[in-house]
Amino acid sequence: MAPTKTSTPKLYGLLALAALLVAVHLSLVLRQPDDSNLINGSILVWFVCGLLVWEKRQQPLKETSCWANTWANTWANTGFNILGWGIVAIVLLVSFSLTDYHTFIRFAPFLICLGLGLITAGIGGIQRYKQELALTLLTALPPGLVHRLADWEAMTANLSHFLLQSLGFDARLGSLQQEILLTIGAALPTASNSVIVARDCAGVDIMLQLWVLSIAGIFLLPTNRRQKLIIPVVAVVIAYIINGIRVALLAAIVPYPSAFSYWHTGQGGFFFPVLAVLIWGLVCKILILRHPPATSPAPE
Repeated sequence: MAPTKTSTPKLYGLLALAALLVAVHLSLVLRQPDDSNLINGSILVWFVCGLLVWEKRQQPLKETSCWANTWANTWANTGFNILGWGIVAIVLLVSFSLTDYHTFIRFAPFLICLGLGLITAGIGGIQRYKQELALTLLTALPPGLVHRLADWEAMTANLSHFLLQSLGFDARLGSLQQEILLTIGAALPTASNSVIVARDCAGVDIMLQLWVLSIAGIFLLPTNRRQKLIIPVVAVVIAYIINGIRVALLAAIVPYPSAFSYWHTGQGGFFFPVLAVLIWGLVCKILILRHPPATSPAPE
């Protein structure tokens, strides 16, 4: 079937609807001032989605369907358009009813892209916006789910313990009321020689931050299938190692309250996420992306 173009009034209407939905989602995100990863990740995802859509601006919409019969094709696309409007209506209704954080906020971008894709070109919209759908779905991982995937606290404590012992510290692991203690020195664990490797110290926030950045990167940079698989894995591993170094540092300086406060809750706490991003970028540039994927000629 021949490509079709969206009329100007319909195009402006879709743009206005998309802007409204993005604004509503970001308003929900900005109500969570303590979740900087959610805020930064959402802004980054919408920015990348905007770039991906902009790259398709010159491509005409193609009506694709499994039905050869024109009548059946029309009714099918009408049904998918109605489904798209229903998804958009649900997103708006749920968004306006939320007063606090809900996992829905993380999956709203995927639902928005799905609804707009169905409204734009029926089932053909799914194919047209598959990159945006994949991006918003892969970056919607909630921290609670990630915490259940592994015992990150124990893994981080073991890595930090290994690093400290490698550097010559007399470090040992213990437990206190089901919490993991990392202690420096032979004395009994106290507030001046040990740290608790709690849930917030497990590094899930840094891993999710780098995960979102890596997923956005593989959609913006020319990468082959192998690179698309390696880049997110490398991002998570680097984030895990950097967080292990952070916990080891905090354990080493716990006898010095001012230094501990600076690196734990002060401005020094921002150093490690930035360092993780820089190292990930260098590794990707030097080792992974040094051989760009071969470009194939565009189909006529």
